[in-house]
Amino acid sequence: MMLKGFMKSDIKDWQTRKEQLQMILADDLEVLVMLKDDLGAEYFNKKEFSERIIIPSVALKRMKVVDIQSNKENKIHFIRIIQE
Repeated sequence: MMLKGFMKSDIKDWQTRKEQLQMILADDLEVLVMLKDDLGAEYFNKKEFSERIIIPSVALKRMKVVDIQSNKENKIHFIRIIQE
């Protein structure tokens, strides 16, 4: 739920958002973004994904999280997203 909030919200304090992301995302995070119109997929690691969602954009707000998996430490280690 927190991740979905990041993706849909307006930026207020990007430094706080960055710190919160570091706490909920696993170091071995894998993100799969399915591109619109079956154009393929993009893959991101924790650093790349964090940089992309710290500052919300119009494109980010059009993305929908369809799968989130957590590890034993309750940190997110896999995310699947589709572009709408």
